[in-house]
Amino acid sequence: INADDVRVSVAAPAARGEANNELLEFMGKVLGLRLSQMTLQRGWSSKSKLLVVEELSAREVYNKLLAVIPGQGRGSE
Repeated sequence: INADDVRVSVAAPAARGEANNELLEFMGKVLGLRLSQMTLQRGWSSKSKLLVVEELSAREVYNKLLAVIPGQGRGSE
């Protein structure tokens, strides 16, 4: 994770959008959002994607993502 992008690896195959669905489910869980609050705006068929989230600021998204990275989240000091 950095200021410009987030790298996420998923186990699901890219076929039939399974990897995209797994990514959306994962991000929803991490960010505490419903699928209807997120839009995969760009990148349905590529590795590079643009995910738009509602109701969270960029800082809130960053902090929530940072909290789930081993050694980076709360309580890791």
